[in-house]
Amino acid sequence: MSLIVLIQQELDAYRAEHANVTITGPDVMLLPKAALALSLAIHELATNAGKYGALSAAGGHVDIRWQFDPQAGLELRWQESGGPPVSKPTRRGFGSTLIERALALETSGSSTLTFDPGGVACAIVMPASVAQSGGTASHASIAHEAPAKVTDIPTDNPPRILIVEDSAMVLMLIEDVVIDLGWDIVGPAMRLPEALKLACEAAIDAALVDVNLDGEMSWEAAAILQDRKIPFVFTTGYDSATVLPERFAGHPVLNKPFSAEDVGRTLQTLLSRH
Repeated sequence: MSLIVLIQQELDAYRAEHANVTITGPDVMLLPKAALALSLAIHELATNAGKYGALSAAGGHVDIRWQFDPQAGLELRWQESGGPPVSKPTRRGFGSTLIERALALETSGSSTLTFDPGGVACAIVMPASVAQSGGTASHASIAHEAPAKVTDIPTDNPPRILIVEDSAMVLMLIEDVVIDLGWDIVGPAMRLPEALKLACEAAIDAALVDVNLDGEMSWEAAAILQDRKIPFVFTTGYDSATVLPERFAGHPVLNKPFSAEDVGRTLQTLLSRH
């Protein structure tokens, strides 16, 4: 996925009201896992800026700039200014953990989040291996239909959601959504053998199934869920029109990168239809 497109998509909602958002840097085509990791980090930074930081004030400014070197890798800096005075949070929230820890683990890079009085800053360094070599990275929008109104799912008997996902960062995001909904997590399964065992034996009401589990395709686990008539959605950073085998052609897909809102809406839609 294009780094410029990724950042523009995350900031578009704020740029309509704030012309003072600056995006500077060469375009870089990111591999799907790196694109998702960076998208989630930028989403968290933008959300926090919109609620408490530079994007919450008329005179606020956000400057995002980066450079890429085929040997040294990607260096990106997010800098806020002109917003309300900043103070360091008294506790670490999910967003801070995602930005500082999970991003580093997911890409083998590093990130530093600082709360300077003049504005939040985040420095991200990612290795050159996060870039797509030759050609362009594929990206598709979320391929599920969101109904105008989703029926509330009762929590007195909470749904059991199987999570099949090999990305630590995405896993954290999905778990956070399921917990916020008051539902139960089955697994998670980060490798195919774990996914097969849970798909065969666990009590499950719905599932999110990553297409590629550390290099192994999850078709066998998906087939078990299908045979058990358990509703599930595939998740993938690749073009679902070409990656899905004929057996699953037309099956619901949630394309990466996605947000917490996308996950919640997808699961509620899935359960409301069964």
